[in-house]
Amino acid sequence: MVIAAMWSLALSVTAALAQEPAVSESPAPLWAVLATLVVLAYGVSWLVARPLLSRRAEGRDHPTPSLACLQAGPLVLDPVGHWVEVEGRRLDLTATEFKLLVHLVGRPGQVFSREELLRNVWGHVTAGYSRTVDTHVQRLREKLGAAGTWIETVRGVGYRFRNGEGQG
Repeated sequence: MVIAAMWSLALSVTAALAQEPAVSESPAPLWAVLATLVVLAYGVSWLVARPLLSRRAEGRDHPTPSLACLQAGPLVLDPVGHWVEVEGRRLDLTATEFKLLVHLVGRPGQVFSREELLRNVWGHVTAGYSRTVDTHVQRLREKLGAAGTWIETVRGVGYRFRNGEGQG
């Protein structure tokens, strides 16, 4: 739904630029408009993480990663295709676990309180439900195996996805 809205907005912006001769003789390339919208939607950390994508070997039984793939250490995450792999092994995550992982991986190094995660991942903040975040993080770490250590607990604050600087 967000992608469709971004695509529609990109087409509208491109069309508007094509009609305005004072801005440019030719319309802005669609990829440039989309890149700008992605940076506005996901932040600069996504733009920094984007070049870290790895190329996939041909002949695998899964789809090719889309342009929106994120990679951190052994973890490859495709928010568009809605799949996650750790060291080449596909994971089966619930929708909420997947949204939580996308939120954390998309902003490496940023610390989120339980309330922020409830608001941004679950869509609401309800008093007394902050421990549900702890439960989901625990289950997510278990499913990620060794890569689960990339989700760090910041005591007294919340959680963050390790940015990988200076760490193996």
